[in-house]
Amino acid sequence: MRINVPIGEAAQTRVRDDVSYRNNPMILVGLGEVLFDFFESGTATLGGAPLNVAVHMHQLASALAVGQGVVVSRVGNDLPGEDILRSLAARHMATQYLQLDHEHATGRVSVS
Repeated sequence: MRINVPIGEAAQTRVRDDVSYRNNPMILVGLGEVLFDFFESGTATLGGAPLNVAVHMHQLASALAVGQGVVVSRVGNDLPGEDILRSLAARHMATQYLQLDHEHATGRVSVS
């Protein structure tokens, strides 16, 4: 899920030199579903449009040093839910905006 976006040197300098971002970093939010896509081949991929947007916003905001992307959602208190938390932590993303649901499983989608 990594995208490298070329950013001009002038834009990088302008953003880094803008003190307002350092004093008040942006929090860019993806609000909604976080789930696993299960393919017929047996592979599973982390998914959900809000999660994908949050991950890419986080990558860009981090590269520009202007803030962070976060996902606000709810996952099951199960192994897939734990995998999601580990995956976000591995990307240096905040996990405190994800609630654990003790009654419902983490979402799954069958992709054919």
